[in-house]
Amino acid sequence: MRRNPILVLLVLLAVSFLFTNCSDDAASSEKTRRELLLAHPWMFQRALVVAGGKDVTYDIEVEVLTFYANGIVEAQKEGDEVRTTGWQLVDGDKTVIIQSDSCGIRTLTDEKMTLRVPDKEGDRDLFFVK
Repeated sequence: MRRNPILVLLVLLAVSFLFTNCSDDAASSEKTRRELLLAHPWMFQRALVVAGGKDVTYDIEVEVLTFYANGIVEAQKEGDEVRTTGWQLVDGDKTVIIQSDSCGIRTLTDEKMTLRVPDKEGDRDLFFVK
């Protein structure tokens, strides 16, 4: 029985393509924290303050944060002017510094973000949604 070398080569190429293509897709689908921050504006949802062993949830005016790749973040409250300041990721992308406030990133997905802001009266968790 005679083998067709071109057919064998095509089969080998197809098999290698399938295996290399699968691993590349898995790696490219994971976004970095920087990419997640830059993906879209973040709308403030609510704040939770942990003070004296008690959790107190409160709402504040709607605020939208928009992060830009050049290190600028814009914040806008409903009916207010846009405020602009700087931001950066530090501590292995576990903390975002906005202006001079250091915020620990507790949760960051494509749909939601939770930042922890230390305060002398109690840590504040700020919840944002897409």
